Amino acid sequence: MFMKKRPLSIYILAAAHLLAPLFTVIFSRVVKNQTLAFDTLFTAESIAMNWPGYLLPIIGGVCIYLCKKWSLVVYLISMVTLFTVSYANFASEQSGGSVLLLSLVWFINVAVVIYFLRPALRQIYTDPKLRWWEQSKRYQSLIDATFTSANQTGSGQILNISKSGLFLKTDTSLENSETIEVKISDGDSTLTPLTGEIIVHKQLGEGVGVRFEKNGTNVKTAKTIIKNLR
Repeated sequence: MFMKKRPLSIYILAAAHLLAPLFTVIFSRVVKNQTLAFDTLFTAESIAMNWPGYLLPIIGGVCIYLCKKWSLVVYLISMVTLFTVSYANFASEQSGGSVLLLSLVWFINVAVVIYFLRPALRQIYTDPKLRWWEQSKRYQSLIDATFTSANQTGSGQILNISKSGLFLKTDTSLENSETIEVKISDGDSTLTPLTGEIIVHKQLGEGVGVRFEKNGTNVKTAKTIIKNLR
């Protein structure tokens, strides 16, 4: 479904990954019965030796938060690399503490990877149409409009508009992903038509979303409309 902001799970998982280096160091010291003095948790020596284990979870957290198609790929690569580094550290240390740490890291990361590969969540990263929090501020309106799509023409009413798109209420059945040209009048003149991609979704009700093509003409027309609405 469309979302006006990131799901709570995205924030939680991103924060967990960003804090993972701290948790990993604390856990490692606990299982090895070492001191937990904060000023000794991260030393120059430990960072030099274990920087992949510190850096990769942070990269993963940033990727989770960004919700981009490429960030999902980078996240999965980071996790595979983290598995490899964790195993290499385990093989070199050969200690009971390392077994516990390795098991914890693998369990958490495998679980998170499986979670992100679920179709419902993966779609957030692969389909930008779902990430409504990336869109510009919307302004409510009641503007009569006519439109032309690939297969038909019709009329409707613009219920809200932003610099990146609008919502068009219409009884006309329109196809998802088609190109549409929306025309509105500004007093005695007609503004340059807005062009974009139709976004059809059952939760939108009787109407469709239109995501503008990224060009100066659309931006200029949208700004003119928004200026008149303020």
